[in-house]
Amino acid sequence: MVCFVLFTYYSWVTYSNICCPPPPGEDLNSKARSKYQQEQLREWSIEQQREREQARRNQEQADRLYELKMRELDQRSMDLQKAEEECRRNINMATTDYNNALVRP
Repeated sequence: MVCFVLFTYYSWVTYSNICCPPPPGEDLNSKARSKYQQEQLREWSIEQQREREQARRNQEQADRLYELKMRELDQRSMDLQKAEEECRRNINMATTDYNNALVRP
C-alpha cells in the first residue's frame, strides 16, 4: 500500500489508488510555510539588529566628532578672549602712557 502527501496548496492526497481533494480550509503547506516564515523573520531580525548596531556606531562617531569640534571651538574662543584681553591691556597702558605724557610738560 502506497501512502504519500504532495505539499502544494491545491494538492490532492493520494492513498493507494484513490484520489480525493483536500478538505475545505485545510492548509497542506502550513508546516513548510510556517518554517519559511520563521526563517524569514529570523533573517529580518538579524538584519534589523545589524542596522541598529550600524546606526549606533554612526551615532557614536557623530557624537565624537561633535565633541571634538566643540572642544576646538571652545579653545579658539578662549584664545581669542586672551588675545582681546591682552589687546585691551595694551591699549589701556598706551592710553595711560599718553595721558601721563600730556600731563608732564
